[in-house]
Amino acid sequence: MHPQLRIYRLFQKWCQLRLNLLRELLFVGVPIGVSITFKYGLVLIMTYLMGTDVLAAHQIEMSFATTARVGQWLGWQNLEGIRRAGFVSSGIVIGGQY
Repeated sequence: MHPQLRIYRLFQKWCQLRLNLLRELLFVGVPIGVSITFKYGLVLIMTYLMGTDVLAAHQIEMSFATTARVGQWLGWQNLEGIRRAGFVSSGIVIGGQY
C-alpha cells in the first residue's frame, strides 16, 4: 500500500491462478495423500484390533530397550552416546506410533 513499495509489485501476481502448476501439483500430491491416508488408517485399524494388552507390552518393551541402551552408554561414561541413544529411542517410539 505504501507508494514507495509499489514499484516492486510484490503482491501483484499472488492472486493469479496458474492452472498448469496446480494440475501438476495435484497429479503428484493426490496419490501421495491417498497412500498416507491408507497407511495411517491401516495402522489405526491394526491398533484397535490388537487391543490394549499388546500395546502395553510393546510400550514396556520399548521402555526396556531404551533403558538398556542408555544404561550401556552410562556405564561407559559416554555422555554423547547417552544423548544419541535417548534421541534415537524417542524417535523410534514416536515414529512407531505413526
